Amino acid sequence: MKFIYCSVFIFIYIFLAAFTGAAVPQMSAREVASILPSTLNLRLQLGEQVEVEASVMPEDALDRELSWRLEAQSGFAELIPYGERCIVKGVRPGNDVLVIETQNRVKAEVNITVKEPAASKIVFYNDTNSI
Repeated sequence: MKFIYCSVFIFIYIFLAAFTGAAVPQMSAREVASILPSTLNLRLQLGEQVEVEASVMPEDALDRELSWRLEAQSGFAELIPYGERCIVKGVRPGNDVLVIETQNRVKAEVNITVKEPAASKIVFYNDTNSI
């Protein structure tokens, strides 16, 4: 019964709005306002893999699809994107910027630095006693 009353009310509202020239409010999908990455600066060693997560705000935004790309496309890192997460792998020493973007052009950036692993200290020990 409530459904019928509600339907009649909506019909009358739209009918009156059409004849009086009043604007009928449009229900629009909530657009993405911002992207919050799990980190803003990522430091990797060669061969290391780290997962970066991006939270889309507001949480009830309808078009949450993200694109992940490297700004310079320099080959310092490789990306394996999947939804709101991306695995970043250090390929060679250098710097780049990870750009996370939505369909409505909202962006977030993560600075990436790839370094070679620190050199290990090698100590040689000579156990022979010679005179």
